[in-house]
Amino acid sequence: MRYDDRFAVEVPQLRRYARFLTRDVSAAEDLMQDCLVQGVSKLHLWKEGSNLRAWLSTILYHEYVNQVRRSARERAILGELERESDSSYTANQETRIELLDLSRAIDRIPAPQREVLLQAGIAGLRTIEIAEIFGIPETTVRTRLFRGRARLHLELEEPKSPRRKRQRGSKRSGRGVDIRRRQLGR
Repeated sequence: MRYDDRFAVEVPQLRRYARFLTRDVSAAEDLMQDCLVQGVSKLHLWKEGSNLRAWLSTILYHEYVNQVRRSARERAILGELERESDSSYTANQETRIELLDLSRAIDRIPAPQREVLLQAGIAGLRTIEIAEIFGIPETTVRTRLFRGRARLHLELEEPKSPRRKRQRGSKRSGRGVDIRRRQLGR
């Protein structure tokens, strides 16, 4: 298989990951283009037989970090989700609200857990591939993934109204909830 064919196979995964990172269609396309240009220019550094997707995802992630540092701006704001013009379908109001809630919940997860969660959930990478990308042990990836999922679940299940629902094990003092939050670093 030629290198351009190998790169073409990875484009959909890279596009999804870039869109999630930037939350803007045109910025995601630019980021993906920069990643592919870097990948082609640094192809001599890629080791034949190693994971091309993990290698390109690493380049994409580092390109994103460099762009954020260069422009000194924060990650894309939640409103950009609504401005996304390349959507192939029009989401109904409930779906938009659910997506905004999910986006806000993901933003509240600590950065190390969030990045591992995104690589696993959006890019579809395995823990060993994520470990290669970030240069950390696979057990650390598994721990961050577990804690990130638990934190996301906790963020999504919290009631939106000021009147809180009683959770299992919380009794009157709410100690069960406090203990769970402390374990998740909240």
